[in-house]
Amino acid sequence: MSVRELLTAGAQLAALCAFALSQPIFDLLSRNAEFFAVRGSESSDIVLFAVALTVLPPLALLALEAIAALVDRRLRFVLHLVFIAGLVGLIAAQALERAIGPGTLQILLGTALVAAAAAVAYWRFEPIRGLLTILAPASLLFLALFLFFSPVTKLVFPPTPQIAAATSAPTRGAPPIVFVVLDEFPVTAVMDRSGVIDPARFPNLAALADDATLYRNATTVSYDTVKAVPALLTGMRPDEKLLPVFADHPQNLFTLLRGRYRLNVHETASHLCPQSICLAEADEDSLDTRIGSLFSDVGVLYAHIVAPPSYERRLPNVTTGWGDFLSDDAPGRDKGGELDQWSAFLTSLDTGEGPVLSFLHLLLPHGPWRLFPSCRSNVFREPGKHMPGLPPEDLRWQEDEWLVSQAHQRFLLQAQCVDALVGQLTDELRRLGTYDASLIVLVSDHGVAVRPGELRRLIEGESPTNLADLAFPLMLIKRPGQREGETVDGHVETIDLVPTIAEIAGVPLPWEVDGRSLSDERPGPGHVQVLGKDALVTAPVDDLVRARDALVERQVGLFGEGEGEPGIFGIGPHPELIGQRVAAAKRGAPADLEATLADEVRSLLRDLPRDSFRVPSPVYGTLEGDRADDRLPFAVAVNGRIAAVSWTDGRGSAMFSALLPEEAFRPGRNRVEVFLIRDGSGGVELASLGRF
Repeated sequence: MSVRELLTAGAQLAALCAFALSQPIFDLLSRNAEFFAVRGSESSDIVLFAVALTVLPPLALLALEAIAALVDRRLRFVLHLVFIAGLVGLIAAQALERAIGPGTLQILLGTALVAAAAAVAYWRFEPIRGLLTILAPASLLFLALFLFFSPVTKLVFPPTPQIAAATSAPTRGAPPIVFVVLDEFPVTAVMDRSGVIDPARFPNLAALADDATLYRNATTVSYDTVKAVPALLTGMRPDEKLLPVFADHPQNLFTLLRGRYRLNVHETASHLCPQSICLAEADEDSLDTRIGSLFSDVGVLYAHIVAPPSYERRLPNVTTGWGDFLSDDAPGRDKGGELDQWSAFLTSLDTGEGPVLSFLHLLLPHGPWRLFPSCRSNVFREPGKHMPGLPPEDLRWQEDEWLVSQAHQRFLLQAQCVDALVGQLTDELRRLGTYDASLIVLVSDHGVAVRPGELRRLIEGESPTNLADLAFPLMLIKRPGQREGETVDGHVETIDLVPTIAEIAGVPLPWEVDGRSLSDERPGPGHVQVLGKDALVTAPVDDLVRARDALVERQVGLFGEGEGEPGIFGIGPHPELIGQRVAAAKRGAPADLEATLADEVRSLLRDLPRDSFRVPSPVYGTLEGDRADDRLPFAVAVNGRIAAVSWTDGRGSAMFSALLPEEAFRPGRNRVEVFLIRDGSGGVELASLGRF
């Protein structure tokens, strides 16, 4: 293989790799520059990633061709044809999915035909080969556009922002500040019918509310974390063009308090606090770890771009986070990262003398919803199964009421885990002796919708039907020395937090804010304003509050409130069976179905460690038999007592799943039996589907 042939082949591969790989990836990341901002990618990381994406794929393919040429020149040419066909096929797959829609078979057939035609055309026609060679500079053009002329440019070449200086020092005895931002936590999740925090299900939040002020009608200013969090840290309404980084938000709470407070800052989805003034430093992963993580996550994103719909459903979900897509559903991956972050935050609260701002953005109870009230994890490992009723490739809940109710159940359980964490926080502050003197701010960035047929997070259109779900975050503030709870029904916004904190800390604000102090007794805005996907959405506060109260009523109708029925686990067919002994239940004739449990469930049931982080719940698996694809009622008993009732997936799926309370299991061996529920002549009957 001559040098000329090598260069020509390399140029052709570079051209096709540019159109098949780098251009669609650069286009996606240019439209979602937050992908780099949220994960804190350094400018050198982005440049190295972009250059590697441009150069390495064609070099790797060319190296394989060079090796083949050492064996036989004809083998090298055949391999080159295969690469040409494969890369053209990737281009065709993307174009066909946009043109055809969700038809998997049509896309696969069309891709195969286009790839084969491309190989034949390259083999037979010299002008085709010449055109590919001429297109080689496209790879460098796409690289330059990405680095120098896209929204990513400001991350590659970050400006040096000017920070306004505070005009005076704070008053003596400035209070310690503990500021925790939760994620995807609407106030509706914790409210009972009376409009207060349910003390039975959320005892720690209710206890904090007894010493604090609950802003029941507080609203967010964005449905999107990367817009909502910078807004509540700056007091400014979000700008869709700005990224959640210091360069775009130099005037923020951290720069306001610099030099006056020790800054113990743990950011997650934003990077507004320069490391030069923050005590808590980001994890310093090695360069190869950071680049490896980038390529891993981008690989999953690219797979979603090129995969036909039926195959895309099998890929890891990329709609519930900004990274770690492969590990999100892998064995051993739960919400352990967030829980470790929480433990580190609690440890960091004892930071020495002087006023301290301790800030944490915790990605809880944000999905995936896997945690029980004790913060132990359920056992699901299959992509998307932690949120029943939400396809991995979609942002909208299915119309299936039962599946979405199961997701709602898991959301509330994970919210109860957050309640347990709040109890740990207040206990630690009391242990340190700083609870009474502290300003404690507990707020969520936004809410979440868990309703059939509704968008989970996205706000689209001028009159979105999920605005009440997303607009009302949980917001609790305990002022220094406050010992009596209060509920405020006036309309306030999350952008009011910075001016409120500045007022309490005695630090004048050196920049104009859109929010105002919560001590301002004037009526709040009459309209809610939330930045949606395409525009600013507004709605009258009173109308939205009524819609929010209807959501509380719906939740109470599904799960009850307090210790009342039916309870979070009391959903499904014949919930009166829950708690009954199997020996006392009426048994029916054997069923014509047989259940098989998933291996990970059976493994934990055989020997559940006393300190196991995973709970063998949900109990799930598959059915075999003539009616395995129907939606059928079933019950699950643990150690002789019925612990849950549920419906099989149905709709052509032989899958069954029932979420059981963690208290149903004991350390060591647990015996589970699955029953089909039938209506017999003498009442409800149970027919065994299998013992495990």
